[in-house]
Amino acid sequence: MGHKEVCPVTEAINILRKKWHIAIIHFLLDGPIGFNELKPDILPRLKRLSDNSISVVKRIKMAKV
Repeated sequence: MGHKEVCPVTEAINILRKKWHIAIIHFLLDGPIGFNELKPDILPRLKRLSDNSISVVKRIKMAKV
């Protein structure tokens, strides 16, 4: 089995496609910011994403029954 090379573009897309990563990048466009400054803006978004993910998982489980 040979060594599989990692494409930097593919890796970047894999990182950026996660919604919360894009939200963080949006806040960092104006320059460096500490986590404590970023936290109040990001936590509500993460909560919504988590809630949405949980409801999707519940729907999938119910559909399988």
